[in-house]
Amino acid sequence: MGLATGQPQWLPVSELLLAGGGHAHALVLRRWAMHPATRPPVESITLVSASSTSLYSGLIPAALSGALPVSECAIDLRELCRGAGVTFVQATIAALERPQLNCGWWSSARPCAFSG
Repeated sequence: MGLATGQPQWLPVSELLLAGGGHAHALVLRRWAMHPATRPPVESITLVSASSTSLYSGLIPAALSGALPVSECAIDLRELCRGAGVTFVQATIAALERPQLNCGWWSSARPCAFSG
């Protein structure tokens, strides 16, 4: 947060990569979908996740007890991305290079790349 304004201070980047579709990224995507003005001012945002769904940890006990089917505990990352205006890539991140911030992943048995 900016000290004087209370506003977020953004780094000068044109692309943002979200690595993994866990709980934290799901919550951020939901926030961006509900409040688009909170999205960072970048040209593109990409979420890379090995799976297109993520289990909501708060509902796992209900699934384990049989009170809910596991499918009811799944967060659809593709749909969240669509609502938030974020590109979804189903792949496994294989490398992250610094200081260039290049990222490589495997998708459908072919390498892809992201350069931040």
